[in-house]
Amino acid sequence: MSWILLAALAAASPSVTFSGESCPGVLDVSVTGLTPGGQVAFVTGSGVGSDALPAGVCGGADSGLESPRLAFVATDSDG
Repeated sequence: MSWILLAALAAASPSVTFSGESCPGVLDVSVTGLTPGGQVAFVTGSGVGSDALPAGVCGGADSGLESPRLAFVATDSDG
């Protein structure tokens, strides 16, 4: 599985950490340096490709992934 992190309104440079099982498997994703109370979008796909993003303000844009899926998550009070 491939990942792309789309960080909107970042207060500082975002930092992304992956931990957990080797691919394929369950991974934990930790992101810091975002705007407190903001939103972040995660895009996952089944591999490298050129399928379009399915929705959102960037819907229809080339994702760089095959079969992309988009999820929006609210950031906590620490960002």
